[in-house]
Parts: sequence; C-alpha cells; structure tokens
Amino acid sequence: MLIARALGPAGNGLYALAMTIGTMAALVAGVGFEQAQAKAWSAGGRSRAELVGAALRVAATTGGSCALLVVALWIAGSADVFDGLGLLTAILIVAALVPVRVLLALVRGLLIVGGRLERSNVALAAGDLARTLVIAALALAGALSVEAAIATFWVATLVALGLHARAAGRPRRPPPGFVRGQLRAGALLSPYFAFVFLNLRLDVLLLAALSTPRAVGIYAVAVIFAELVWLVTDAISTGARERQWGTSDGDAIAMTAASARMSLLVALLALPVLAVAAPLTIHLVFGAAFAGATDALWALLPAAVAMAWWRALSAGLVRFGRPREVNAIALGALGANLVLNLCLIPPLGIAGAALASLGSYLLGAALAAGVFARGRLSPRDLLPGAGDLRRLVAFARLLPAAAVRVRR
Repeated sequence: MLIARALGPAGNGLYALAMTIGTMAALVAGVGFEQAQAKAWSAGGRSRAELVGAALRVAATTGGSCALLVVALWIAGSADVFDGLGLLTAILIVAALVPVRVLLALVRGLLIVGGRLERSNVALAAGDLARTLVIAALALAGALSVEAAIATFWVATLVALGLHARAAGRPRRPPPGFVRGQLRAGALLSPYFAFVFLNLRLDVLLLAALSTPRAVGIYAVAVIFAELVWLVTDAISTGARERQWGTSDGDAIAMTAASARMSLLVALLALPVLAVAAPLTIHLVFGAAFAGATDALWALLPAAVAMAWWRALSAGLVRFGRPREVNAIALGALGANLVLNLCLIPPLGIAGAALASLGSYLLGAALAAGVFARGRLSPRDLLPGAGDLRRLVAFARLLPAAAVRVRR
C-alpha cells in the first residue's frame, strides 16, 4: 500500500515488473531443488548439517547462473520488448539477490520438513517487518523510488536468512557426489514449478509488453488483493508439508488430500467476502487512481481459488507423479495462459489478463487433481465435504481460547 501510494500507478507498474522478473528468476533457480532436498530428507541417511552445506552450493550454482541470465536477457531484450522502461538498475538489484533468495528457500524448506515451521515463520515475519519499517521511513521522507523500494527487499531477505541459518545450525561439507545428485534431481523437478510460477506472472509480463506501465500498476493491485486468498490456504499447505514428505506413502497421500480439501473450502469461503470488500477497500487503501483494479478482480478471485487447490496438490503430485507427466501439466496450463493473454489483452486490457489467468488455473488444477488421484484415491476425496466444514467450524471455536493464551 505504501509503495503503490508513493509511486502511483505507473511507478507501481515498473516496481511490479522488476519484482516479478526477480521472483521468477529466484523460483526457477530454487524450486525443484527444494523438493529434491526434501526427498533426500525423507529418504534418511543425510544430516541437516550436510543438507545445509549442499544448499549453500546449490544456491551459489543455480542462483548465480539465473542472476547472470536475467541481466543478459534484460540487456538483450529490453530495447525491443520493454522499450523506454529504464529499469536496468532495478533489474541489477533483483538479480544480485537471486542466490540469497534461493538459499533462504532451501534452508526454510529444511526447517519445515524437520518440524520447525513456527521458527521459520517467525524469521520471515521479522524480515518483512524490518522491510516494512524501512519502506515507511522512506515514504515519510519522500525518498521512496522504484529502485529504493526494490532494494528494501534485501533487508527482508537478509534478516530472514540470518534467523533461518541460526536455527538450522552450522553447515557441514556434503559427501562427494551428493551436490551433483541434488542438482540432477532438482533439474528434473524444476520445470513443473517454473511453469506454475510463470503461469502466475505471465500476465504481468505480457501486460507490460502489450499495454502501459500504468495498466500494469493497476493490475498489480488487483493481483495483490486476489492473492489474499492464499494467506490461509498456503498456511494450510505449508503446515502439511512435513507429513507430505515423511517416510509413509499412505500418510503423505492422505495428508495431501486433506490439505487440498481444506484449502479449497477456505478459498471458497473467502471469495465472496473479498469480492464484496474489494471496491471500497481498494479505493480507501490504494487511492482513487487504482479504482480500475476491480475490472480485473472479478476474474482473478475465482482464479486464485483454483490456484489454491492446485498448489495444495503440488507436493503430493511431485512426490508420486512421473516427472514428465507432472511437467506436462504445468506446461499445458502455461501454454493456455499465453494464448489466452495474447487473444484477450488487446481487446479487454487488464480484464483480459485476468480471464486468461482464470482459464489456465482451472485447467492446471483439474489436470493436477486427475493425475494425483489416479490409482490412489477417488477424485471425490479431493473435494471438501460436510466433514471438512465441521472440522473448520470446530477449529474456529478454538480460536478465542488460543487468542487469550497468546495475550497472556
């Protein structure tokens, strides 16, 4: 909110574009390798210290390579695709951060599968709080530029990484050949997560190429609001991850199904609340200049629900699915997203980008559910029922007592 108000729609669009490129690079450099690390953990035989040591080497290799690739591609292509945006400094800032973000993701993954989710969450919260305070200070001083807003992401990442590293303990040199094995295993899994994330951000890139920075800035606000659905659903999925990567296949399948059902239920309950609150909230929080974000939000909210279900299925899908088939699911959805965006953005603008996301997310979620359920359980086991609603109500009744304990 502070960044959007300080930079305005056009500046917020440039900020969103640079952050999208940096986040995509970090995700391509880290995902797949995080899951390969989790598989090594669930197989046993490797200590946390050895896995942390391997994480350092993987992050330097994949993160450094992707950082250099981002800078090279931007220099080569910005004159034609993103003519006149002048973001080279911002791109250099986000590219330099890529190896650090990859290391943070890998160490966080180790803490989660090792049952230390709360410690990891506290570290992330501390980093985000530190960044927010710096942003607030810059905004009050009138010094919040696009580059400054992006640079503050270093604050969040370094604070969180320091706390994660302290919790993970001192690294140890991994055995010979282990890092090569991790790189090989991660390379097989990376396409799926890279395609999924590119699916999430392809609309921003195409809007920047086919429209204006102002449209990207307004659309970015709609994306932020729609992705509030994932605040709870991602927490459900993250909480399930320890058992999804445990040693028991049956428990992992059951936990994935339970996570998918509850994520979909919570997302469906959140959708009408956010839809009703959106117009007034966007106007009050971001300002009248961003009121057009509601044009995209009506399609982005159901798209976020579909993606919440898909994301909840991902850990089980990757663990039990064949890499070629799993990657094909994400690639098919990404291809649909590309075609729909190219067809819908020119006539409909940000509303077209939102509809493209809706179509591709629904396709990806349906394919993921079908492949995961096949031969393991009934597709009905992935859809919420009355029992899930009763469990959610019972959980909600416990919240007041939990809040009292927290205050004490």
